[in-house]
Amino acid sequence: MIEPGTPAAPRVPLWAPYYGASFGEAFVRYWKKYARFDGRASRSEYWWWALADALIVFGLYLVVLAGAMVGSRVDSEGSFTPGPGIAVGVILLVGWWLATVVPGLALAARRLHDVDLSGLFLLLLLIPSLGGFAILVMTLLPPNPRGARFDRPDGEMPGYVAPTPGAYSTPQDYSRPQVPLPYAGPAGGQPLYAAPPPRPPAAPAPPPEEPTGDAPR
Repeated sequence: MIEPGTPAAPRVPLWAPYYGASFGEAFVRYWKKYARFDGRASRSEYWWWALADALIVFGLYLVVLAGAMVGSRVDSEGSFTPGPGIAVGVILLVGWWLATVVPGLALAARRLHDVDLSGLFLLLLLIPSLGGFAILVMTLLPPNPRGARFDRPDGEMPGYVAPTPGAYSTPQDYSRPQVPLPYAGPAGGQPLYAAPPPRPPAAPAPPPEEPTGDAPR
């Protein structure tokens, strides 16, 4: 529950990368951008989905294993025959792969775009072992602002500019002398905070005294 007065998180359009996406947000955006090979994807979008996919595939393998064990039998010659439930697990596993192969490639292409690399680098996957390792390293790289050239803004939130991680504040230059900022004085022309009160004007000097007695003749 969001407490009153708490500012809402800014909404990020689908065509833009979502830096700092949560697990649920990355999962939803993966399916909404099913076959979108343009644009960019942040590391959080990519790796949260990779975790979700690994967990689901692991669960499906458990289903295959359970289906193979339930109703299985071993004949007198020691030959193992899996149970009929293995077919259900295999069908689910193949169906999941077919459902995710296209959006998975699209997400990988968008992650490469965020690094300012072409999605054609995915052709390296055709090289056994080394190609997959190269793509893994590329997806770990930090975002590059020049990757914005792959963005294709649509009608959603026109004028939105995707932020660049690490560029939210300007680094302080400590090689220059620091000048303290003045405190703002109160309104109405009053003196600044903690200023001493004005000193009263000095009293006028007394006039010179007249000489007393008879004047010399």
